[in-house]
Amino acid sequence: MLRLVGLPEDCGDKYPHEFSGGQRQRIAIAKALILDPRLVVLDEPISALDVSIRAQILNLLADLRQELGVAYVFIAHDLHAVANLSDEIAVMYLGEIIEFAPAAEVAHAPRHPYTQMLVSAVQSPLDSPAGPALAPRGEPPSAISPPSGCRFHPRCPLAMPRCESQAPGWHAAERSMVSCHLFDPAPAAG
Repeated sequence: MLRLVGLPEDCGDKYPHEFSGGQRQRIAIAKALILDPRLVVLDEPISALDVSIRAQILNLLADLRQELGVAYVFIAHDLHAVANLSDEIAVMYLGEIIEFAPAAEVAHAPRHPYTQMLVSAVQSPLDSPAGPALAPRGEPPSAISPPSGCRFHPRCPLAMPRCESQAPGWHAAERSMVSCHLFDPAPAAG
């Protein structure tokens, strides 16, 4: 398994402090795969790694998916990294899914204002944004006692009055879905 994740077999006798962050991540991946699972949950697997190591780990995960036929639930804030490894993306805010779409669509044409903020937060200077980046307002609300209506409305620069009291429904467009009043075809009511 060590060889499969790109580590020499003789490193099994080393102590944890003797490994770099990228090597420790490879060991964690090997540990997750040792029992031959069909599904692996990856929670922020590249968040503490530098850019070149992040790319190596993403490539390793893609290779392992292909070679072993394993599926991933990839949890991360970096939507570009998620999009490189995913077929579909579900974006969550305060415990609720607010956008679900093919990975390329979320990464290149996000619909929900929160998703747009996530994408613009990691946007490369070489990317040409379609418009000015949205910036969140205020502080994040409590996940223990979320706001009424749309959970994102206290921070959303595009919030309408009804966002405070009405939870948005789902709005579909081709293969994507978004939970946001901006896409409600009904006339805005208060």
